[in-house]
Amino acid sequence: MTRLNGQDVRWLFDMREFDRSLGGSLGTDLLGLSARAWGLEPSEAGRRLSGLKLAAVTMTSGEGEIPGFAAAVAAAGERLGLVARVMASPDQAGLAEACEWGADVLAYSDDDDFVARDAEGGRTVHNDPATARAFVAALELMNGGTLSGARVIVLGLGKVGTLAAERIASLGGLPLLRDTDPWRVKAALDRVPEAVILADEPAMVKEFRDGATLVFEAVPSERVISPETLDAMLQAGRPRVAAPGVPLAWPSSWLSPGSPGWLWHDPLACGTAAMLAGLVAWGCPARDPIHGAPQASPARRVPPGAPASQNPEGGSHGSRGL
Repeated sequence: MTRLNGQDVRWLFDMREFDRSLGGSLGTDLLGLSARAWGLEPSEAGRRLSGLKLAAVTMTSGEGEIPGFAAAVAAAGERLGLVARVMASPDQAGLAEACEWGADVLAYSDDDDFVARDAEGGRTVHNDPATARAFVAALELMNGGTLSGARVIVLGLGKVGTLAAERIASLGGLPLLRDTDPWRVKAALDRVPEAVILADEPAMVKEFRDGATLVFEAVPSERVISPETLDAMLQAGRPRVAAPGVPLAWPSSWLSPGSPGWLWHDPLACGTAAMLAGLVAWGCPARDPIHGAPQASPARRVPPGAPASQNPEGGSHGSRGL
């Protein structure tokens, strides 16, 4: 599991510049991408999010606070139209402070999970499925707005990669699964039986040579792909890569328009925004039968520090690892 650090999140404070980068690469903004992740129109998502009070609460358990993490979460929320504030106190005291402020949404993370939670109803969206949805939405935009009929190589079959494979299949694409851990491969295939297994790197090279250019990468390593395979990708056409994996394993030059590869990478903002959009998508028609909009629980005020509720979007080690 990969833990973010202050360097990973500090550049996210300038969300206007982030949106410009997102627009230059994908032709949308943070609101548009997060709305697309849940099948909402951006205008509708913006209307539902506008004015909600978001409390970003720092947690110090485990390996401790990540400098700037809560501020980056708040910045992403503000960009979506929420009124966001970082609580002055961490942990339990911060959750109590959020309730006293009258927060509508709580966002907090420890070493194992990162969630956005409806403070009134207790509904929860975890970062792993939100991140998977956001980066699959990025691949849709890279492929003309649809993945129907597309062959998509999924590198890394942890939680995010497996959820992405499910999402790709639900949108009519064919996931091509690659991981060095055979148990992860088996677990992913159990969840996405229509997927195709790429047993080794030569099998992946063959896919590239046969014309596959879409890649979802969620591997916590810089050594994701060999130079030989990278060459095969470039020879097949312009690679299109959505990569939530940390650290970045692809040429950073691919982030620039006009580069040999088309890459979207972000360690935090897109997943955070998709979490927040996921909360307001509850009750909306689902775009797929696998990870549809969760059902709302009865309204109730959540006591500070209460454990996150379980729902069909549950489970996560979220922004701190893949």
